[in-house]
Amino acid sequence: WVMGEADGDLAYQEMVAAALEREKQEQKLKDKEDARKAKELAEQQVREESLKAEQAREERRKQREKTLQEQRELLKRQQLEFEADLLKREQEILYASAKEARLAGEKAEAEKRRLEEEAAQTENKLQVQLKEEEEKDRCEREAEEERLRKEAEKRSEEIYVNIRTLRLQKEEEEKKIVEDEWKIQQEKAKAFDKERDVSFKRAREHHRKSREIKDDKSSEITGDMLQRMRELSRTSEPVTIANRKGTPPMASKVPRPTQTGTLPHQALSTARPVVMGTGSLPRPAAQRAARPANRDEVIQWFKEVEWPRRVVCTSKGKVCPWFHGILSRSQAEHLLDRKPNGTFLIRVSERIWGYTVSVSSAHRIKHFLIDAAIPGRYQFFGENQKPHPDLHSLITFHQKYPISVAGQELLMSAQDQIGRVPDYQELVG
Repeated sequence: WVMGEADGDLAYQEMVAAALEREKQEQKLKDKEDARKAKELAEQQVREESLKAEQAREERRKQREKTLQEQRELLKRQQLEFEADLLKREQEILYASAKEARLAGEKAEAEKRRLEEEAAQTENKLQVQLKEEEEKDRCEREAEEERLRKEAEKRSEEIYVNIRTLRLQKEEEEKKIVEDEWKIQQEKAKAFDKERDVSFKRAREHHRKSREIKDDKSSEITGDMLQRMRELSRTSEPVTIANRKGTPPMASKVPRPTQTGTLPHQALSTARPVVMGTGSLPRPAAQRAARPANRDEVIQWFKEVEWPRRVVCTSKGKVCPWFHGILSRSQAEHLLDRKPNGTFLIRVSERIWGYTVSVSSAHRIKHFLIDAAIPGRYQFFGENQKPHPDLHSLITFHQKYPISVAGQELLMSAQDQIGRVPDYQELVG
């Protein structure tokens, strides 16, 4: 599995930084939205209270105007009554003497002036009282507005805290649900890996037993053939397979086994291929775990299984330039840094029984695992991967066909050794 094999993918550190920055921006937007909602609710409550206060002030103003109008009407009625009384007195004076008439007129005039002065004073008092009431209402309105503003700010803060608390609780619940689902998926994945490892183990065990049965049969055939050849060597006339079937004897010599333990090529047409001796074929390696436990096991596996088959050597016996022993991921990326696309190397993996191909691509260095748990079978992990009999065949195939469809990685040129001492020395020394 390779992270970021598609074009435009970011490195892991960049992905983490981008995710943190995106989460930070989302948190800011959420806080801003919560503050906006809290402010709107607080302003709405303030508007409602302000409307109620304004209605109360309007009611008080109407009541004052009504009182003032009543007082004005009272003064008007008193003035009308006085004028009527004065008219009545004037009529009475017409029948009185001149002196009495003059005194009554002066008295009526004085009473009239007194009433007018009282009416003017009363009107002035009412006007002053009205102004005082209006000033008092203005001060009360300003104080009420200031109180409502502070109350709105306080309520806005309280509403914001409540909204944010509810949102965080909801996010925490959703996060817990996601974590529970992830744990379930992780348990399923572990169970699947365990089942797959058991299947691989059974397959290797079956392969090992099949090889042992085949070796046992070959050993029995070889023992019978050796016994038969000893008997033939004691007789004067060689006996062939054709003699045993009743056909005329042939004047051919008994074929002798070669140094490799097999009969000469000429004998293959009349006899079954045999292997001389029980120790001529290598026995399968001891049953191994699904994955190597440490570096020493990897080195032992390579020396016992891979190096005798010279899977990393050329036809002349030299180590191929693309082979780099046991390298870490960072060391491989250092060697391939700023190299042309398609530059590659193959290193022994410490995670599996196999190898890792590190190849330079357009945006980064990519790494692909090669499964070599079954001898003579090399293929990449993943679906629809073509198995190859050796590493040379795998490299040749992927010089023409890409490793992945998305990345289009081709193995074009090998990355050679850069130091005097090759980095694979511990594996071949």
